[in-house]
Amino acid sequence: MAKKETIATIFGKIVKYLIKNDYSYALCGGLAVSAVVRPRATIDIDFLILLTSQNKKKISKFLKHTFKNKIFIHQKLMNFGIIKFWRSVVLVKPTEVVIDFIIADNPIFEKMIHRAISFNINKIKVRVITPEDLIILKSLSARPHDIEDIKNIKKKYHNTLDKTYIKKCLHYFSQQTTV
Repeated sequence: MAKKETIATIFGKIVKYLIKNDYSYALCGGLAVSAVVRPRATIDIDFLILLTSQNKKKISKFLKHTFKNKIFIHQKLMNFGIIKFWRSVVLVKPTEVVIDFIIADNPIFEKMIHRAISFNINKIKVRVITPEDLIILKSLSARPHDIEDIKNIKKKYHNTLDKTYIKKCLHYFSQQTTV
């Protein structure tokens, strides 16, 4: 009998693939908050990634092969404000696990990947965006749970956050939305 997929097993398979194939990526979103602040519930996996059309095809092939008939892969990129992402959904009864690959299509997102720090998550060395970069990304969406995550990040790292960097990046994004 096949082992039941969980968010942890799905996460592990994808991260190992990204590492093995030397993709420029960093974990972001709820799992990143769990790594750098404190564990919290989430049903999705978010990666910030440098994604070419060739890489997208390779990742798509890997996902189809790994999760077989349990995966739905969106062919087109989606938008959430100024954030572009590519989504896949793994069906895990009784729910689903959403996998979002946020496209690093601007210099700030690329810098976030390069600034990422390593954390051991489920015995895998994973690149995770910094607390400052989490604040920036979560500020772009500003959903209620993102605002709560920002509060928790600021509470934990209040003495060490690079506030100038955060302000500069948020200013950059505010200029992008008005162009």
